[in-house]
Amino acid sequence: MPQFINTNIMSLNTVRVLDKSQQSLQTSMERLSSGKRINSARDDAAGMAIAEGMTAQIRGMNQGIRNANDAASLMQTAEGAMQEGANILQRVRELAIQSASDTNTSSDRVALQKEVTQLQEELTRISSSTEFNGKKLLDGTFSSNKFQIGANTGSTLSLSIGSVSSTAMGSNTATTAGSAASVSQDVNAAAVTANGVEAQTLVIGGSEGSASVTLTADNSAETIATAINNKTADTGVQVTATTKATLHTLSASGTISFGLKGNNTTDVSVSAVVDNKDDLSSLVSAINTHSGSTGISAVLSTDKKSLTMTSKSGDDIAITDFKNSAGTDGATAKFNGVLSGGTATADQTLASSDTDSSRVGGYLDFSSNSSYTVASDKTTLMTAASNSSALSSVGSGNVASQANANKMIDIVDGALGYVNSQRAELGAIQNRLDSTISNMQNTSQNLSAAKSRVLDADFAAETANMSKNQILQQAGMAMLSQANQLPQNVLKLLQ
Repeated sequence: MPQFINTNIMSLNTVRVLDKSQQSLQTSMERLSSGKRINSARDDAAGMAIAEGMTAQIRGMNQGIRNANDAASLMQTAEGAMQEGANILQRVRELAIQSASDTNTSSDRVALQKEVTQLQEELTRISSSTEFNGKKLLDGTFSSNKFQIGANTGSTLSLSIGSVSSTAMGSNTATTAGSAASVSQDVNAAAVTANGVEAQTLVIGGSEGSASVTLTADNSAETIATAINNKTADTGVQVTATTKATLHTLSASGTISFGLKGNNTTDVSVSAVVDNKDDLSSLVSAINTHSGSTGISAVLSTDKKSLTMTSKSGDDIAITDFKNSAGTDGATAKFNGVLSGGTATADQTLASSDTDSSRVGGYLDFSSNSSYTVASDKTTLMTAASNSSALSSVGSGNVASQANANKMIDIVDGALGYVNSQRAELGAIQNRLDSTISNMQNTSQNLSAAKSRVLDADFAAETANMSKNQILQQAGMAMLSQANQLPQNVLKLLQ
């Protein structure tokens, strides 16, 4: 075997192995000191990229959780203020009911109105002063606000909160051209034996969405109301039907008889002796005798010269075969419908011919706690092709009179419905946020576990590697010392 002095192959080999074990020992110690398997890109380039992507998701979700909790706190703030607003509305309603009773004098109602005024102002104050982190929540400006509740673009929740000011809440009712009342349509009345309603389609757009209602010719107000109310869940709009008709201007006294039909399928016979043509009291009594079967009640006017029949269900009111025993066609009476605002339709003259008949259709009261529209392809039911609701607000109402107190009750009921709807939505979103937070916490936990398997060091394995490399270092140093002694053996050849 040749012997060399200039090149110590065994020493070089030992140095190479020592360097390799030194690097392995350094890697093990670095991992054990940092707790990470990947401390730089050279440790595992693909693993580092995967771990960094997971880190972005985890940190994004953790921030999303904080955002969701902040959003929940905001909604709790708004809902708490709304609850106090609802308490105020309940008190206003109590005062309105108290004022609606005729046990109160005008001075009593003035006192009640003073408290109502203060409560109206407090509602407005709550609306303008309720804030979260400087953002006003209940004045109507908190609209289409987005909360980032996830780690990625588009993981948002949109929220709008309506105003709870006394001027922004109340009962939304439809108004139509030519009517000052808060009712949206007036069905044609006593000019013909049909009620004048054409086949048509109503399109109702409300807070819950839009829906179409198809009507057939001569539908009664009651039938129309039922069809519309069947869509309330889709539109948020409700309807009540009422039919009113007036009989007046009796030309002669005598025995008045006619058939009367409301919600009954067969006419009932109404007959009364009217001794004085200017006093229809006996006829009112005769009509009310059949109220149980017709659903029609009659009220005498103050001057007793006329009576008003009402069907609170909205069924058509029909009079058939009108007759006055005074004897001739010259013995007449006037009959007309009453529109939503109390305006009478054109008179129909009923002559004592034993054949004259007339029919009156009803009107509908549309109401909702939010704004809405009603459109029709005909104008025989609606007075215009398209009609928008108008708000009667809590702030505009008063309890200074019995009539106004009754109106205030309806207004407050609308406002309570609005507040309850807003609170229900906030509660539902808070429950949704709870689920969102729970899901993000679970996902963040699972991603953290996955990231740990990629990024974190296995202490058992790294400790074993360190021990192995320490032994290799010690052995390598010993062997290097031996290898460096080998060239000395060449000197023995020179002795």
